Amino acid sequence: MPQDPSGRPYIEQIKPCPISVIASFFSYNQKTIEMEEKEISEVLLDIADDLKRKGDQPCDLTNDCGEPTVFDARSELYIQYITLDKGGNPCALIPLGYLEDETIREIAKMVHQ
Repeated sequence: MPQDPSGRPYIEQIKPCPISVIASFFSYNQKTIEMEEKEISEVLLDIADDLKRKGDQPCDLTNDCGEPTVFDARSELYIQYITLDKGGNPCALIPLGYLEDETIREIAKMVHQ
């Protein structure tokens, strides 16, 4: 990568961005603003509707390397997938490996009953 006299990298040429990418970015920003203005109950309904349209497959929230991209600060957990429960409510699927050992043991006891 080229560097300026101080040794910092720089980009020699900025390539033009296709109009479709710009339009998509603008559309995404509009959706983000609209989503932030909604009540959480409305956002949950929107998520449930999207999941229903996609069928029974969980929605993947990981990057190309399979790493989770969503972190919930309150629960201190990474969320990899979301899906609908039997009642049609959106739910996070959390790998048990993220939980405390004692929690995993309690879950195992319930599963084996």
